[in-house]
Amino acid sequence: MLRHEAASTMRFLRCLFPAVLLLSGCTPAGPEIRTLRIAYSHEMVTMDPHAHADRVTTTVLAAVYEGLVSFEPGLPVRAGLADRWTTPDETTWRLHIREGVTFHDGRPLTPGDVVASIERARATRVVGHQLVEIASIREVEDRTVEIKTDLPAPLLLTRLEAVAIVPRDFDPQIPVGTGPYAWRVGSVQGPVLLERWDGYWGEHPEFEEVSIQFISSQEELAVLIHQKRLDVISSVTSSYIRDHEPLESWRVTAFPVTATTYLGLNVAEPPLADRRVRRAIDLAIDRPALVSVAFPEGLARPARSLVSPAVFGFSPEHRRSGVDLDRARQLLRESGVREGTPLRLEYAGLYDEVAPLVQKALDQIGLVAVPEELPFETFYRRLEEAASQMFIFRWNFSVADASPFLDAIVHSRDPARGLGTLNGAALSDPVLDDAIELAAHESRSDVRLQRLQEVLQQVSDHYVYLPLYHPSVTTLIREPFILDNRQVRPQDVHLRR
Repeated sequence: MLRHEAASTMRFLRCLFPAVLLLSGCTPAGPEIRTLRIAYSHEMVTMDPHAHADRVTTTVLAAVYEGLVSFEPGLPVRAGLADRWTTPDETTWRLHIREGVTFHDGRPLTPGDVVASIERARATRVVGHQLVEIASIREVEDRTVEIKTDLPAPLLLTRLEAVAIVPRDFDPQIPVGTGPYAWRVGSVQGPVLLERWDGYWGEHPEFEEVSIQFISSQEELAVLIHQKRLDVISSVTSSYIRDHEPLESWRVTAFPVTATTYLGLNVAEPPLADRRVRRAIDLAIDRPALVSVAFPEGLARPARSLVSPAVFGFSPEHRRSGVDLDRARQLLRESGVREGTPLRLEYAGLYDEVAPLVQKALDQIGLVAVPEELPFETFYRRLEEAASQMFIFRWNFSVADASPFLDAIVHSRDPARGLGTLNGAALSDPVLDDAIELAAHESRSDVRLQRLQEVLQQVSDHYVYLPLYHPSVTTLIREPFILDNRQVRPQDVHLRR
């Protein structure tokens, strides 16, 4: 969005909001509220739960599909469709499949469905990289599925959380899961209507229906609010929050998350193939200043490493060098890069506040960043293909461990094993690959921590992924609705009583 267009939008929203809030605050809490109305920041990418790891896609589909276990960073693994499990040895897992569970079409869940779901997920690029350790999977006696791994796989249970369990004859165009909501109608472009599944084995959600909209612009958001068609708005932009706080009858919730937003630098071609150029860019970025300008207080923290302190693998010894413009300019002169060299900077979604600040930082050392906002699906495809020269991206650590991040973002591309699927920097280092795999298979936690820290330091020394900040998930929620989970899944929204 152009600067004058964004300013115009903000003026429009400022004028609109007093009337909107007066109207929206009239809705009383009580049993008459049957439908929950949620807006997400962009469209879904697919209805196939094994085909994409985009945040919006996985959040919406989490209401329809379930995994064998559930996991929240910092909390113990909880039983899901597997109600218990054992590990007879360090390469064997046996999971007992919960009885009495049915799919939305009425068919009972069987261990055979679980085996077929995991095999299907293993064959995908998106989820497959998390399951590379699996050597075999089979159904055994007493509703039990046995998984054997080639090497010790200490993270296998948490990695299985990403595998949605579907019928063995699953058709992704007909979403059928076991979750608390059944898919009634809709497409990836939206809108989507979900219906409470009365046959759900667990705790039933509060709302009979969930209406989901995908918002592509601030103007569209304003219209939906004006029409009183929203209750929860997920992933609100920082500019929106800054320009509209405080909002009567609306609250901003900010959940710190184990995520890192970073600047990726593609090493496949000059000038970014030169490490000196990449380091110069790193030295030009003032992280605290970027955070203070782009975010209201408390909505982000400057990142000094690729993983936050809450992620296993973090080391307090990992620090960026800080801003040094003179040294950055010297490195560029040594590399032979001419002043005014243009660099494409691609991004999607919530980075329209951040991209100009990166552009300004590079301008200080004589490089010209050319920001371009892309549709999310286009951007994601270019990331998978390592087609972007520079890009802004965020990795959400659904497992509070560095290994999945290293598998997907840092490991050299290995499509057959699902590794390096999001290695947009085109980094290829066989020594680093071996170190990543060695750490992933280490069962001794103290040794594995040391190995992960060493790997992350090596990645840092490549200057291909420059950490910018650790964000919070920000949500705008209207009274009387409350949210009890940072993911903003439909089943996590309730009415205040």
